[in-house]
This record gives sequence, C-alpha cells and structure tokens, in this order.
Amino acid sequence: MSDSEVSVASSTLSDAGRDGNNRNTGVRVKFGLSALDGTCKVTGGTEGSKLQLGDTLRSIDGQPVEGLTMLAINQLLRGEPLSLVEIELERGWAKIPIRAQLQRRSGRKKKKLPSTPPPDDEIPAFRDMPAP
Repeated sequence: MSDSEVSVASSTLSDAGRDGNNRNTGVRVKFGLSALDGTCKVTGGTEGSKLQLGDTLRSIDGQPVEGLTMLAINQLLRGEPLSLVEIELERGWAKIPIRAQLQRRSGRKKKKLPSTPPPDDEIPAFRDMPAP
C-alpha cells in the first residue's frame, strides 16, 4: 500500500487505523489521495453501500478534508467501535452532494502474521518444483 492511499478498517488496514488494543476502529471504505489535484476519492470497499468508486470525499463529521493528508483523513475516520461517522461526497461531473453514515467496525482483532520466515528446510527449492 502506498503512502498516498489508506485502507480504513479492511484487511490491509494501516496501523493508524487501530486502537491501543490492536482493534480496528475505522470504516470499511478505501480512499486514495490524488497526486494530481489533491482530492480524496473512493477507491474500494463499496460493496453493500451507496458509495461508488470515484466518489470524492468532501467532509467527515462536518469537517472539510480538502488539503488534508491521508493520515489526517484516517484520524478523522477513527472513533469508538460501532459508532457512526458521517461523510459527505461528490459524485461525477455534476458534483452531486451525497451524505452517508457509515458504522465503524466492532474492534475484532486482526490475525497477526508470523514475524519470522519459515526455516529453509520448509521452503521448497526452485529446482525441486515441477516444470510448467
């Protein structure tokens, strides 16, 4: 995941979206910050919501996000598990305003990956793999 993109409360959640007990505290929408114009657009995680890919984020709980970094936007999306966050978006060339309420995740702990790789004897050598 690049520095200009943040995934909030998804399987690729950054550390900025966790509380002190390693619980997810954001929402399930992925936003990306455009390097061209600095706008924050929905880039994923829209299943089951009225958000669409390409929607432009304008405010979070009434606070404008124009000019903010993804870290600052991520901080605005964080909050108490199961609490609501209100976002305002624009859609398409007509800049139609859209208001949506999203619920923050319940705070289930994410499964940790092992910090050390398996021993060499558990990794098959390339030469031992069957030819295609």
